[in-house]
Amino acid sequence: MAGSPFATILGYVGNTQPSQIVVDSTGSFVYTGLKATGQIAGFSIDASTGALTLMPDSPFPAGNDPIALVTAGNFLYVSNALDGTISGYRINPTTGALTQLSGSPFAIPGGALATDPSGSYLYTTGFGGLQAFSLNPQTGALTAIGSPIAYDGATVLTFVQ
Repeated sequence: MAGSPFATILGYVGNTQPSQIVVDSTGSFVYTGLKATGQIAGFSIDASTGALTLMPDSPFPAGNDPIALVTAGNFLYVSNALDGTISGYRINPTTGALTQLSGSPFAIPGGALATDPSGSYLYTTGFGGLQAFSLNPQTGALTAIGSPIAYDGATVLTFVQ
């Protein structure tokens, strides 16, 4: 594809160590965690060619070792493995730019992340087990549902309907 490979940080020399890649719910924007710099790179998608263009304000700040990303409606959540936090962002529906949510990063030790198809719930793996959270559709705030469920460990989560 023309323009590939796509730079994650303009002018950066070195490996940014991109992690998981996610597409927003509209199919207009792509995000990836940059493990080496503790940031999130955001790209707009050319609908006719699929080519990526780095967003003007990208990269966006995240925590240490952003390993897992998931979108839910107009929100993006990022698991910061070395911080034991989950960062939450509102996605600008026009530009794709990220704005950190109030109270973010959340003191939730997470690994893999998943949401349900409605975007109402977020699930994460952590040291305490599998955790479920309800997602406030206006603010993006996370509220724990019950206690963590013990498990033997997981590196990937997915929601099957």
